[in-house]
Amino acid sequence: MRSAIPMVLTALALLATGCGSGAPGPGSATAAPPSTAVPQRPRDVAAHTVPACELLTSAQQGEFRVSRIEPGPTDGSQDPWCAYVVDPAGHRFTLTPWAGAGIESWLGISSAKAALIGVAGFPAARVSSVAGRGAPCGVHISVAEGRTLAVTGTATRPGVGEDELCGLTERVAGAALATALSRAR
Repeated sequence: MRSAIPMVLTALALLATGCGSGAPGPGSATAAPPSTAVPQRPRDVAAHTVPACELLTSAQQGEFRVSRIEPGPTDGSQDPWCAYVVDPAGHRFTLTPWAGAGIESWLGISSAKAALIGVAGFPAARVSSVAGRGAPCGVHISVAEGRTLAVTGTATRPGVGEDELCGLTERVAGAALATALSRAR
């Protein structure tokens, strides 16, 4: 079974910032149930059919000032992922069409702040650190039953606030969804 590197990176970063300290992850038996019903998707999107490093078009990369792309492993050992790095602004966005669980597993998690949001009409979970500063922000868009398009934004320089990072992560997630909608088979 392939691992889901963005989920693992998010969980490790959240634990490293002091939120969770061994608390259960998404979908665990002791996680609180979601307090809000997840609305239906407008349609299913086969985001996993678009290569992770093609989820942002050249135009979108220019809009976000992406300076380099770092592809994840291609040997099948992990879910495919791709990091889009924005230097010198100090942001890194890791995108993956993850198949491990739906957004419900992120809602109600006690070791992080999770909120139900909408991205281009699709339900999504915005997940950030309970501590606030310095931790990554994840946006997990429900694209099909048990599938998400996950975008994890990480600050690579000090001083980037949670609102700024999560706002950018939501914008990148919206752009990646637009690409998946236009290109998914």
